[in-house]
Amino acid sequence: MKIDAEGESLWTQTYGGNGQDYGYSVALSPDGGFVITGHTSSYGTPFVDRYDLYLIGTDANGDTLWTRTYGGPENDYGYSVQAIPGGGYIIAGDTYSFGAGQTDIYLIKTDDMGDAVWSRTFGSSGLDGARYVQTTSDSGFILAGRTRSFGRGDYDVYILKVSDDLVAPELMVGVLQNPYMTQYLDVCMIASEEIDPATVEFEVNAQAVESRLIDPEENVWMGDFKVAPPGGVQSIECRASDLGGNSAGVMADFSVSLVMAGDGGRIVSSDGRVSITVEPGVLSRNTYVTALPAQARMSSTAGPILLAPAGEPPSGYHFGPGGLLNGNTACVEFTYGASDLGPEGSPDQLVIVHDRVGPLDAYFDPVRQTVSATTYESGTFHLILGEPGAGRLADNGFLSLYGSYPSPFRKTTTIRYEVRSRQNLWVSIYDVLGREIVRLPDRGASPGVREVVWDGRSDSGDPVSSGIYFIRVETEHTTATGKVTLTR
Repeated sequence: MKIDAEGESLWTQTYGGNGQDYGYSVALSPDGGFVITGHTSSYGTPFVDRYDLYLIGTDANGDTLWTRTYGGPENDYGYSVQAIPGGGYIIAGDTYSFGAGQTDIYLIKTDDMGDAVWSRTFGSSGLDGARYVQTTSDSGFILAGRTRSFGRGDYDVYILKVSDDLVAPELMVGVLQNPYMTQYLDVCMIASEEIDPATVEFEVNAQAVESRLIDPEENVWMGDFKVAPPGGVQSIECRASDLGGNSAGVMADFSVSLVMAGDGGRIVSSDGRVSITVEPGVLSRNTYVTALPAQARMSSTAGPILLAPAGEPPSGYHFGPGGLLNGNTACVEFTYGASDLGPEGSPDQLVIVHDRVGPLDAYFDPVRQTVSATTYESGTFHLILGEPGAGRLADNGFLSLYGSYPSPFRKTTTIRYEVRSRQNLWVSIYDVLGREIVRLPDRGASPGVREVVWDGRSDSGDPVSSGIYFIRVETEHTTATGKVTLTR
């Protein structure tokens, strides 16, 4: 019904069909007409006794120009509509069909003809809904409603401001080997921006995995799971939304195989393009080893981050984002052959190249026909033929820092590293200002894998504060560094 300034009726209209139809909000259209929202059981959902959100566009006389319905298999309601400066409409209501809880806020943006541009839900496990929406001066939206998921009591007032930014966060997923519990793997997700904790979901082989934020500055999340013998292809999926409600997801398949220390083995990635060879006797214990594919499969909502950059050759190994997590290092090793050397090449020309860092210090072993390097950064690695003398013959100066576990830690963390000769060695901990906090005693003299424990104290025996600390392992020939996080 439209009335004049004196309250006299100018015209009346009805809208709907054979079912139950309700109108709750009306707004002026830029063309002088009107737009109405509510819900309908006459149109939309094919389910009996179910409502869809209902949107009607009319001309200045209330004659219908178009109608739209939105929703799913359950009840969905519209309670507020506003025209958006620049075109289109914003609708707020409740949904039982979508979201995280019993009901969630249902927010829909449409174009001038009522066709959906995007839709979002907000809420948690309880009853949440919106009764009013208004545009804001910064091109966002402010919503008012009620919530049983948050607040102090039964129903609380729920005020929510959201942006019109539809740029989904970029996600990268990786897998790290737990150095001490080899049957456990860590699934890692790095996001390009801050993530809403309530939206983070990890799944391994379609089973939920508990996740936790381990690095707020880098937006790194991690969850661990136990591999069922004998391993095989594992499927991981990570999903998350940013603080504006934009969702993304990324999936990847990877291969896991139990390698016996005395026998060695070869693990081939699920796409068949990447392999990792473990020689007999290299491992100090029976270990589950992973091989990741050259790139991840992406879900329909995923951002453009892959496990390996698009277009990269398939001959690289990819290691999970250990450098961003807890200071773990990875030993990258390639087995080379005549095809890698060419007709006139020699092993000392082989170089391992990191896709971001560039060439790494590489050591070649002509007996085992391997080229290896230690890296502190995640990425993709390739074996190329460089200038003569680019690689160095593997010698007794070998040092590899395998990181610390656990990290973050509260009481103690174990630092693990490997040397291949009897030599003097120092393990030191530094703070972010470069000050040496403590020098840890290494009483071992024999070559192989060695460990020291740090209890979070300085040389004077005083507990140090929470934060990121750097590990430095130094021999007479070389140095390796990593980092560890202490939380009190």
